Amino acid sequence: MTLVYGTMSSKGGAGKSTIAMTIAGEYAIREKKVLLVDSDPSRNLEAWWRKCEQREMQPENVDFASALQTKAIEDIIRRKSDYDVIIIDTAGRESVVLTNILNYADVIVTPVQPAPRVFDAMVTAMQIVDEHNAQSQRKVKHFVLRTRITAINQKSDDYKNIRGYIEREVQAGRSDSILLNSELFERNIYKDIEHGFGTVQMQDLTEPVRKARVEVMAIMAEIERHLSGEEQEAA
Repeated sequence: MTLVYGTMSSKGGAGKSTIAMTIAGEYAIREKKVLLVDSDPSRNLEAWWRKCEQREMQPENVDFASALQTKAIEDIIRRKSDYDVIIIDTAGRESVVLTNILNYADVIVTPVQPAPRVFDAMVTAMQIVDEHNAQSQRKVKHFVLRTRITAINQKSDDYKNIRGYIEREVQAGRSDSILLNSELFERNIYKDIEHGFGTVQMQDLTEPVRKARVEVMAIMAEIERHLSGEEQEAA
């Protein structure tokens, strides 16, 4: 069965395109057939793909498509059985296209950083997914992933507010969003790959790359435990 991911944040630079290409790289290295879809009018993912093409560093087992309209999304879903995983980079703003993506998505991942505007975008994403789930029989799993984390901002109030807000919303029954314990730290490798150097998984295994690979694998393992129900059984 094809697993459909979406990345969502209305704040540019939050890290959702990085998440999309990193998740794609992790599935690709497992020999899964992946389709990356750019549905964000900013086209950051498409720009990365073209740069990779120019450098002949496009990841194996990954195809790319641009889909800025509802019909294009529907065309992709009609042939989703061709792929093991589809990852759609969304604009993160309420629209007919986003609603259509939510109707097909199994998982939405929202990046958040310890910064007010990115935090506000996380809140908006939570509300959009929660409203969708309240109106639909087909529920979407919503994960929040902290990105660009440093030892300094881990000590900030903005950092603490992320967990505090999500826990309050969940305890009050207003949200089913899940804050991942695993995080993406601020690493040069994530910036480097945006210039067309493929995915994290394609890099020489230097110590910085090894650390990035470890945290990406931890994130994927945590998501997969939630999807399989193992987290609920443990609780």
